[in-house]
Amino acid sequence: MAKKQEASKQIEEATATNTAMEPATTAAMISQERPDFMAEGDATGTEGITAADIRLPRLAIAQQMSPQMLEGDSKQITGLRMSDLFNTLTGQIYGRGPVTFIPIARSVRRIEFDPKDKKKILDWNVPANDPRNEWGEAEEPGGKGTPPRATKYVDYIVFAATGEPGDAPEILILSIKTTNKWAKEAASKLDGLIHAHAHKGKKSVPIYGVAYELRTGIEKNDNGTFGVPIIGQVGYVSYQPLFKACEQYAQEIKGKSFAADDVETEGDTDFDTDKMEQEAGM
Repeated sequence: MAKKQEASKQIEEATATNTAMEPATTAAMISQERPDFMAEGDATGTEGITAADIRLPRLAIAQQMSPQMLEGDSKQITGLRMSDLFNTLTGQIYGRGPVTFIPIARSVRRIEFDPKDKKKILDWNVPANDPRNEWGEAEEPGGKGTPPRATKYVDYIVFAATGEPGDAPEILILSIKTTNKWAKEAASKLDGLIHAHAHKGKKSVPIYGVAYELRTGIEKNDNGTFGVPIIGQVGYVSYQPLFKACEQYAQEIKGKSFAADDVETEGDTDFDTDKMEQEAGM
């Protein structure tokens, strides 16, 4: 009984002391900057969280019908402009770039959406050889073919330099939806550069050995106006600790599937009309 009373007394004293030291409001206890009193490298409580448990935020491009652009939508981000880059989890806006990034891994997804409701997903994993990836026949002679029922996404896990100089990079997913020629060209360019660097004999480098940059532009076709990705090469990753960090993360996620915390569904009818005519006639 005495021990219980002593423990209760200690709790009361600690509470009284903390209360006396508390700021006037809860807001005053929260900061957007990491406090200096926190130990460097402390990741206590995250030991059981692995790469397989994580759905990563997406490095997204704002489109006209993005929820983050719509007035009154629960996902609305104040100040976001058409074709701005932003973080789908934190809502941080990166403008129209450039954002420097290092790809860590790459994968391809093919997703079937409900043709009556483009926000409803019917199949998350359409096989590569599935007929839903093919263009349909024209309904009338000389008409345009119907677009594939499945939408192809090329996903890259990236280390992105989105903060101040010296800040650790963010781990994000750059997901390129290849339903217009500009996005398809961006994915093809990035894949081509990665492939070229990996096939230089003794001078070959892994996917995370080269840094790239992402900017955005605005393009139009018959179906509307779109923010599109523009890819450029920056140079080799020459800072060894950064290279080692990329290498370590690549090993952690090797053989595991990964996905963004959301899927870009807005504008799923933005197939380039010239491409539609070309491919439907093949």
